[in-house]
Amino acid sequence: MRQRSLTILNTFFLLISWPLVLLMANRAPADEGEEIKTVVRALEESRKKDVSYLGIKIVVNYSSSQPDVKSIRIIHGPADKEKREVLSLKEKKTQIILEDGQYIWHYIPSQAFIMRKTSPVFFEDLIKDLKEKEELIRRNYKIYLDRQGQIVNRGSIGIFFEPKGANRPARKVWIDREYGIPLRTEIYDLQGNLVLLSTFSEIKFGPVLENDNFALKVPEGTLIKTITESRYTDLGEAQNHIKFKLHVPSYLPEGFNLVSITHLKGDKGERVQLLYSDGLSSLSVFQDKSILSSSSNSLPAKEVNINDKKGVFYDQGLLKILNWNLQDVHVTLIGEVSEDELLKVAASISP
Repeated sequence: MRQRSLTILNTFFLLISWPLVLLMANRAPADEGEEIKTVVRALEESRKKDVSYLGIKIVVNYSSSQPDVKSIRIIHGPADKEKREVLSLKEKKTQIILEDGQYIWHYIPSQAFIMRKTSPVFFEDLIKDLKEKEELIRRNYKIYLDRQGQIVNRGSIGIFFEPKGANRPARKVWIDREYGIPLRTEIYDLQGNLVLLSTFSEIKFGPVLENDNFALKVPEGTLIKTITESRYTDLGEAQNHIKFKLHVPSYLPEGFNLVSITHLKGDKGERVQLLYSDGLSSLSVFQDKSILSSSSNSLPAKEVNINDKKGVFYDQGLLKILNWNLQDVHVTLIGEVSEDELLKVAASISP
């Protein structure tokens, strides 16, 4: 069960935080105040056009000894309906993620399991997010623009984010000039090595789509679990709606601020995510009432000491993960920061 929980946890982490990742050639510095506005304009234009497209995206994680490759078939329709069929070439398993405008349905056929949660209003949230975080991004990153990019034969705007500090990843993103769709993303580790590549290998705009394109057909007996989600920006307000005491770090890596508190409730309890960001890189503190078992995951791990309590550390390249029990609360840190920084954050969380 914990293996499934970590898989779902990582999926939720990606769903919640990947808009932050959207936000690096002649590599001339971008005009003052222009780079974020360029992205916002492209996204606003995309929203107005209510674009539909079919595409195949390849995502390669280079952080392990054997690269993990995923092929994602994407059907994107009007009103932000989207269906993604994710095939892991290593595991030979498929997952389906459907956004129907009301819910996100995450279907795992190998487990005969569907997780359903309220769907965010993605484009409005992202545009608002970028506008609000412009100063934070500029404070922590040098930004360069390439206005003459070409990705899958599409004119694109390249945005390069170079961290001012040495303890967080760099990013390069190319956005379709006409429709504002991210066509290619590259993320580099703290040593400057490419650790994650996400790129369309093909994309076709303007296809005729039917409702059947967004149907989710599953075998009889598939288990469906519904997760309700509430979001807050104030810790005090969030605590009023959460049954257990929140544990908040007193130390954060330089440049990181609290962005949101997400409260997820299901039939087996509640989970809380404190999301911190420097504008691009993210650090999440997940908390729930489950207890970490000694054989909780098959990923390569090592034991660490956190204020005289045993913790388990996983290095997944771009993401560093740390699990431990704090009184009767299970805490998971997931961050795009160094191991040392993650351990400092953990040590600052008191009972």
